[in-house]
Amino acid sequence: MQTRRILVAPLDWGLGHASRCVPLIRRFLQEGHTVTLAGTGASGDLLRLHFPALRFLELPGYAIRYPSHSGLVPYLGLQIPGLLRSIRNEHDWLEQLLKQESFDQIISDNRYGLWHPAIASVILTHQLYLPLPTSMQWAKGLVQRRLHSWLNRFGEIWVPDHPGRENLSGGLSHPAPGNLRVEYIGPLSRFSTVSLQQVQQKTLDVVAVLSGPDLDALGLKAVLIPTPGQTEQEYLAEHFRMKGWEVLSQSELSK
Repeated sequence: MQTRRILVAPLDWGLGHASRCVPLIRRFLQEGHTVTLAGTGASGDLLRLHFPALRFLELPGYAIRYPSHSGLVPYLGLQIPGLLRSIRNEHDWLEQLLKQESFDQIISDNRYGLWHPAIASVILTHQLYLPLPTSMQWAKGLVQRRLHSWLNRFGEIWVPDHPGRENLSGGLSHPAPGNLRVEYIGPLSRFSTVSLQQVQQKTLDVVAVLSGPDLDALGLKAVLIPTPGQTEQEYLAEHFRMKGWEVLSQSELSK
């Protein structure tokens, strides 16, 4: 197998994007490839914790902020111009980087600006469809077209989920749109080598995890606490409620 120089860059929105990149990076290193990491903030710290010997490049994030009060949707809506600017800036960052060095492949986890027409560019995402609140259903077609135009800039779209009906992301990733080059690569978890029997042998009252695929790998269910107004989390909470999982609201926790 020919070795490749691979750039891996997860989104900095939470830690789930970085954590699901960990098994991919391990696989690349086992295959003898040279991996360079890029990111920022807590997600970047997570990658450096797992791979202290790898080169790490500081790549500014999207800096999405949550309000401390209700009204999440309009609050996030005000940040859309900044989000679009961040996507343009990360593409410019990549262009400048490629003037100094070269890569054979780019793995972008939900960073829509990290693609290049001359390099094998892969986007890792479970968002082929974006759920919108009732008040924004009028914009659904526009939002989906914009999302798919971003995704189509990449040569490949890797969805970290199962392809069939028994999947983790439900309607966020299924069915695959006919206009996208989608490959379902299966859930990605840092705990893929840990068996449920090993977990059961430990005396634990609570197991806290950062991403859904970790639960899938461990064969465990969870109590889900979606962020109010975060439509993706609310959709997934309802998706798993239908599978028998328990869902609590943040207000219920404070009682």
